Amino acid sequence: MEDVLKKELRFLALKERDRCGYTQEQMSEVLMMSKRSYSDIECGISACGTLTAILLILHTEDPNLFLYRIEKEFQKLMIKEKIGV
Repeated sequence: MEDVLKKELRFLALKERDRCGYTQEQMSEVLMMSKRSYSDIECGISACGTLTAILLILHTEDPNLFLYRIEKEFQKLMIKEKIGV
């Protein structure tokens, strides 16, 4: 589940930065983190911390849509684990 969340938050960060027309530095300021840490999230080097994830989700146009997407991804993962794929 952590890998799914890391991937989805990375995708969301890239999408939101593009939607807002922000530089990495501007996006890092919105998320109250260093530019380097933000860059690591975009590059898939590290995952978002809890505070960063909350701020990122709240920054989206429709936070509920993102949470719904995560729920569906987790459900798919649970089904795969149950059938042993």
